[in-house]
Amino acid sequence: MIRPGLIFSKLKPALRNLATLVCLWFSILATLLTVLLLHLPNASCSSVSGPRYCLPQYELRFLEVPERNQDIFLGAKDLLTLLSYVAVDLNMKVEPAASADYDDVNLVNTFSPSNVFKINHLGFCKDQTSVTKLPKYCSVNLNGLEPISMIVRDVGVQFGITSARNPRIMGESFVYAYRLGLNALTKARGEQNIFLKYLQPESTPGEPSVATRDYNQWQGVAGGLLLLQNCCWSISWLALIEFSICVLVIVSTLLTAPKVLSGRNYKNWTTVNTIGHFALRVLPIVAIIVNFLGVFISAVIYVSLASASANYGMLHRVFDLQAGSGFYVGVVRLLLECVLLWQALTFQRISFKTKQNSALVPSSIDNLQKKYDTDSILSSGATV
Repeated sequence: MIRPGLIFSKLKPALRNLATLVCLWFSILATLLTVLLLHLPNASCSSVSGPRYCLPQYELRFLEVPERNQDIFLGAKDLLTLLSYVAVDLNMKVEPAASADYDDVNLVNTFSPSNVFKINHLGFCKDQTSVTKLPKYCSVNLNGLEPISMIVRDVGVQFGITSARNPRIMGESFVYAYRLGLNALTKARGEQNIFLKYLQPESTPGEPSVATRDYNQWQGVAGGLLLLQNCCWSISWLALIEFSICVLVIVSTLLTAPKVLSGRNYKNWTTVNTIGHFALRVLPIVAIIVNFLGVFISAVIYVSLASASANYGMLHRVFDLQAGSGFYVGVVRLLLECVLLWQALTFQRISFKTKQNSALVPSSIDNLQKKYDTDSILSSGATV
């Protein structure tokens, strides 16, 4: 009979590989669960009621400009103040508005330097320390990280609050009107465009009028805003695709569980196990590519918007844009996905080695048994 120590020495490499494989499997699962938890901040900043949990991608704040002629938002501020007075008057159905109703805290203050906008994929939060009645509120914003739509929505929400209307519907209406304006500027051409009816027809023969040239410039601005909107939407879609891929990686990891945890080959599970190993080898690479594209586009947009405030001959910056904690969570998630790829490749390599060792170990034990039987016969013959 073969000694147990000799059998263990032959089985030791296979057992060691199997133990390593099990540890790697659990580490892959733990990494995947961590990555999924790091996706939760993408859905923050959208809680209309309850706790204001927010880990934003960007933080936007408008700055105080000393010279009024350098404040490009001065006209917008004055217009919003005037419309706020009208909204307050329309809200008073029985008694006229009191003087306190016209205080700055009751007016639309989107461009106030004391406000901080926290922008995320599905919504935004606004910290307004100057308004004691409502120091912070959040709103759902399905336009992604696009800041202009967020500002337009905030104006609509504030008008809804000031005029005692539904703030959510007012915000949606303002964003819808903003989109219609962009589409009217960019899509309609020639006589079909309603804006051309209000342009000055007088011009030098063969040359466009000044109003037409201004209109063409506004068309370029509208095209740039649409491009910014599409880029911000793409970041949100990439985050959703990345989350879906991570879920598929978890499923593929679970498909390899029966063989890894038992150390046996199940004939009915061979095809499923092969699919799980293939997905575990390919999907982490796809997740890294998708996440990298999202982080890269987000970084490009951040740098472009952050530098836009100091361009076009402005002496002072009119807004400040900072990367939020959600952006850095995405970077950490990218690093963890690189670790996941290394774990998956190591898992594949050791799994292949374990498969080879499991095929060699039985034949080695059989050879040892035959050799032991032969030696026993020879030794017994010599004794006789």
